[in-house]
Amino acid sequence: MQDALRGPHVPDDMTHTLVRRDARGRLVRIEGRPESAALVQMSIDPDRREKAREVIADRTATLRTRLIESVTASEETIETLILGDRAAIQKVSTEIIERIDPDAVRDPLLEPLSAVLSPDETAELKTLTDDYWTAWIDSEKRANQTPAQVEQRLIRSLLLDELRAAYDSSLRPYRDRLDRVNQAVDPTPEQRAALFKIVVRFIATSRLQPTEEQRAALAREIYGALEEPQRIKIFELALSRF
Repeated sequence: MQDALRGPHVPDDMTHTLVRRDARGRLVRIEGRPESAALVQMSIDPDRREKAREVIADRTATLRTRLIESVTASEETIETLILGDRAAIQKVSTEIIERIDPDAVRDPLLEPLSAVLSPDETAELKTLTDDYWTAWIDSEKRANQTPAQVEQRLIRSLLLDELRAAYDSSLRPYRDRLDRVNQAVDPTPEQRAALFKIVVRFIATSRLQPTEEQRAALAREIYGALEEPQRIKIFELALSRF
């Protein structure tokens, strides 16, 4: 959450514009949403800046919640994302986008930010983002594509980036922990499959907000799926995290 409040990194030499080019004249993509990057460039009253940060944090939290709701409704979807197959993840992410943002708004933060910024600040924000989008669309043109078609493609690409960030903060840690368990206990293929199913069920039932009882139940299930020497290794792994 702290990263979301800081906003995307913007190089020091980017002053009053989000458009920056490399030595070959190619547009340098900014990190995150253009609206967030524009705020970094602007001089804003401290109180309004704090409110703007809250708007950005709210969007981050909303996307994470919608991702979790979409994912945890299906154990098959969880399995796809945990396994990390890029083509499958792309397909699932596209389906999620269709559900959570069917209209594909270009500047989803502009309206909520305008409610907390002054009229002049809102105008500056719009100018900075419009200039960046114009340059970005121009740099991404493909044969037989209109600017509107390019814009729609980039809107979806940017939302996919946001969903990946939401995935990294919510589901990926579970995959990493499962990998550590597998490395520690060296499970048989049957045990590996059983552990995977246990974690998938845990994610589906807890919706990534597990209670202490659910955590304890997960520990018991993992313990029951292992042989005694492996249980000792799990205990050693847990102690190593103290």
